Amino acid sequence: PYINTKKYLLISSSAVYNINNLKAPFKENDEQNINSIWTSYGYDKIEAEKLLIQSKIPYIIIRPPYVYGDNNYVAREGLIINELEKNHPIFIPKSNNKIQFIYVYDLAKIILDLLENSCVNEIFNVGNDIFTFENWVSMAACTCSAMAWLSASVIWPSAQISIST
Repeated sequence: PYINTKKYLLISSSAVYNINNLKAPFKENDEQNINSIWTSYGYDKIEAEKLLIQSKIPYIIIRPPYVYGDNNYVAREGLIINELEKNHPIFIPKSNNKIQFIYVYDLAKIILDLLENSCVNEIFNVGNDIFTFENWVSMAACTCSAMAWLSASVIWPSAQISIST
């Protein structure tokens, strides 16, 4: 039924990478595996990619990180900004993980560009700069004119918390 398909674009995720063994930024050919953070979500994305590649349909796979912007169904950045605006502390895990986002309109533009481009059978990681969680919270605090209380002594998931001011 897909014989006339010119190009199929699959929106996968950076959750496909084996983050237990890798550090960001990831490369498109880095090891994929179910991981301790994304579990079945990442695994299902891996399986979807495999099925598409095996189908012989011309494809493009994009792997965005966290998407932020208008109408976001997950309150990631909004939660942090709301807490900062209320002058609440933000707890930073000792690991101070690196995170990456992409703005929803940037992602939409990339999708349109790739669909109009002649490339097929390729995989692209898409995203903006990578930051440590602490750097990102500090930047978020600047955008909402808040003083960020950062604590690097939270250990997840045991919740041993101390607040530094």
